[in-house]
Amino acid sequence: MKSSSPRGYDVAACSLSALCLAHCLVLPLAAAASPFLAAAADAEWMHWALVAIALPVSLIALSPAHTPQGARILAGTGLFCLIIAAAGFPTHSWETGLSVTGAVILAGAHAYNARQTAIHPKGSAACL
Repeated sequence: MKSSSPRGYDVAACSLSALCLAHCLVLPLAAAASPFLAAAADAEWMHWALVAIALPVSLIALSPAHTPQGARILAGTGLFCLIIAAAGFPTHSWETGLSVTGAVILAGAHAYNARQTAIHPKGSAACL
C-alpha cells in the first residue's frame, strides 16, 4: 500500500487518533510517576499540535470524490469535538471527554472510509 493513497491517509489518521487517545487517557496516569510526564500531560500546545496535524490528514483522506458522505460527516463531527476541546470550550473540565469523543469518532470515520473505498473502488456508484 502506497502512503500517498487515500487509504494510507486513513491509516495515518487512525494512528493520530490513537496517539490522541494515549495522550488523553494514558499520559495522565503515567504523569503520577514522573514530573516530566506531568508537564507533558498538561501541555496545552499538544492539543493544538494534534489538531493541526489531524486536520490536513483528514482533509486529504476524505477529499476524493469517491469518499462516502457519511465518512465526511463523521470526520467533521470528530474534528469539531477536537477543536472545541483544544480551545477549552465550554470549560476546561470538558477537554478530556471531548478529545476522547472526537478522536474515537474521527478514527471511526477513517476506518469506515477505508473499508468503503476498499469494497467500492473509485468510481463505483455505491460509494458516491
